[in-house]
Amino acid sequence: MPPGTSAGDRLVVVAALRTGTTEKITGISDSAGNDWVNQGIGYTPGSTNRSEYWETLDTKGLPPGGTVTITMSASEVAAAYLFDISGDNQSLLSSTDVNSGASGTSGPYSSGVILPNAFSDMQIGWIQTPNQYTTEGGPVPLFNLSTEGTNLGWIQSSSGTSDYLSLDVSFQMPDTTSSQAYESRFGSHSPSWSSGIATIKAA
Repeated sequence: MPPGTSAGDRLVVVAALRTGTTEKITGISDSAGNDWVNQGIGYTPGSTNRSEYWETLDTKGLPPGGTVTITMSASEVAAAYLFDISGDNQSLLSSTDVNSGASGTSGPYSSGVILPNAFSDMQIGWIQTPNQYTTEGGPVPLFNLSTEGTNLGWIQSSSGTSDYLSLDVSFQMPDTTSSQAYESRFGSHSPSWSSGIATIKAA
């Protein structure tokens, strides 16, 4: 984290692991000593599609070059996004809803459903799959009732052609207070997957 962060910010990690129930994230730490909380887990037993959502509130600022460290119960292929958020309600943890499915599930692949408190709340959505099919021309994942989301794109990680995962993350300030989900289709393929959505209350 070369630029550093400001004291009082919320930090969020959305992480994907190529594993299911067997292995997991055992903790997150950072160089400022903030306390991290796991707010959401999605996986399908027997598949390799685990995703997790972690955050820390009202943080001590990280200096330029500070670090955020993800510790896992075993060595696994993994990918993660880190958010630095300010101007929100720092007294409340995010509300999350996570869903998952095994190979062969018919699309769309969708997170659980969550209800924004207000138009000014922030939402983060993600979807993870251990397959490469996510790059094969399917539509960009979107929040189901909003066209205002910013898609950060797929990040991919591998330790070879057989151990592979993709993680997509978007965020938005919703233009609706109706129930929201985060969803996608993967063209003609049906990989195992997990997807989630979080809402962060505005100040």
